[in-house]
Amino acid sequence: MGLLRKPANCQRQEYDSWAALRTVGGPHKSFYFFFFIMAIYHCNHSHVGRNTHRPGTAAAHISYITRESATSEIIASHMPEDRNRARRWIIEQELAERKNGRVIDKVNVALPLELTYEQQKQLVMDYGREMSKNRVPWLAVMHTKPQDAHNPHAHLVFRDRDIKTGKRVMMTTERGSTERFREVWEHVCNTHLAMHGHDVRIDRRTLKAQGIDRQPQIHVGPEANAAVGQGADLRSNVREDKKRIGQDRAAPKRKIDYPQIDKGMTRRAFNDHIIDLNLERLRRSPDYGSRLKADFEAEQRQKDRELLKQRDDIRRFASAANGELWEEYRDIRDRIVKTGKQEREQMVTDLKSDYKPLWKGHFERRNKAFEEFEQKQREPSARLEQIKRSLPHLWSRLEPTQDKTRGKLSAVFEKTVTKETRLTALTEHYKAEHQKLYTKYSDDKRVLYKLLRNEHEHDLEQAKKAWQDKRGAVRLETDRLWQDYGKQVKERNREKIFERENLQNFIDEYHRDFGSAPPSGETTRTNLQERIEKAREQTQHHGEGGQDKPASHEKPKTVLQERIEKARTHRKDGGRDYER
Repeated sequence: MGLLRKPANCQRQEYDSWAALRTVGGPHKSFYFFFFIMAIYHCNHSHVGRNTHRPGTAAAHISYITRESATSEIIASHMPEDRNRARRWIIEQELAERKNGRVIDKVNVALPLELTYEQQKQLVMDYGREMSKNRVPWLAVMHTKPQDAHNPHAHLVFRDRDIKTGKRVMMTTERGSTERFREVWEHVCNTHLAMHGHDVRIDRRTLKAQGIDRQPQIHVGPEANAAVGQGADLRSNVREDKKRIGQDRAAPKRKIDYPQIDKGMTRRAFNDHIIDLNLERLRRSPDYGSRLKADFEAEQRQKDRELLKQRDDIRRFASAANGELWEEYRDIRDRIVKTGKQEREQMVTDLKSDYKPLWKGHFERRNKAFEEFEQKQREPSARLEQIKRSLPHLWSRLEPTQDKTRGKLSAVFEKTVTKETRLTALTEHYKAEHQKLYTKYSDDKRVLYKLLRNEHEHDLEQAKKAWQDKRGAVRLETDRLWQDYGKQVKERNREKIFERENLQNFIDEYHRDFGSAPPSGETTRTNLQERIEKAREQTQHHGEGGQDKPASHEKPKTVLQERIEKARTHRKDGGRDYER
């Protein structure tokens, strides 16, 4: 696939990550109109190497980005699409890489909200093909579920090894490779935005390079957002940077005082503070259109806060519900385990009580036998009786004599006439009886243990199943809430795009006819809102009957546009009362 080209009729406009800067021609060309847009620029590139990361880091990254809770689509080229197979494939590639080699390149991009899901998917595919030239394996994972409706994004993983030769193709280890990732993403994304009739563009340049006098916003990660949404008040800490003070490797690492940077606020609160400061600065602009847009965006932020509060409420609901269910299950589990332990201890106590008479009888018989043995040793007749009883036992245990002239009977007679031999035989007899009794005790104990364990395991299994069922019900309810939230976010985004288009059209027409001077008489803010509402009603009425709303470049003239044209005609005829 060749390099994607931008259409010739596509006007280039410069945008930063969150806002756009448009220059209006005419006598007021020195004024800049600042307004927030939907399409944002975000393209982050990093890598995982064998000598820079722990073994398995690349595989762990694959597991993270392909997790089921966030993944909506997996796109792969010359790599397995299944998350488990992809993970094993990355492990094999890491083992085959040289010790100081780069395993993968990671790219994270923000998807434009103006594009539909299928259009976003095609955008990601074109970007992957453009970067890889269809020669290296890559994997793309889209995160566009309702939880990420406000921030749809995609994770891409490139394995810079030619599928045929095994050589480097993308040259991601060379200086400037990150800039190439960013440049290609900007070009491909703007091409797709223009292809689908959207006027917004993204710009990879910094605010300073774009000439935008505005404080840049900070990045608020998903962990910080989720923690704040769950009620946690996270604060920044002083951290050590990877870079060192000076060129020496032994030099101390730089320390970054994030609490001072964030002014003691949370990341999200400080980012909102920056946005409010920029809007306040815009309200003091000498340009009337800029002030009008600042008021408009402030209203939009207030509406967005309601959705943000709803998102935080969903997270708090899921966290609280799952926490309560876990505590309930943990208490039941601990109670079952404790009860089982007590029952087993009681079972052992009862079993010992049942076997106590048996053990007592065994030891009484053994002690009595040894006492009789000592008494009978003094009587010859009794000693002969002991010898007679011992013969069968000793006969089988005696080894053949080494003396060929003597038989086994002689050896047995010699052994039996001694006291030690007969005492040993008596000891072994009661030892065998003791072992038999102990074996019976152990068997009974094992059977009772198994019975109790089965009962406890059944109770634990039932408690776990009940917990999983309740958790599944909470998950279904949470998914339903997220689905509703995602629909509201999409509708809210369409509404903002529609209202911004009408606002921008109004301001463009106003500046074309009146320049940058503020209007005389009453403000146009209320009337403008009324015109937007009428334009929205007309557009919705046009879409009835099962027809979709027309695209932005195919929309009919709105009420606002018609009234502007009417006012312009009236002004050309000599009138001075421009309808506001």
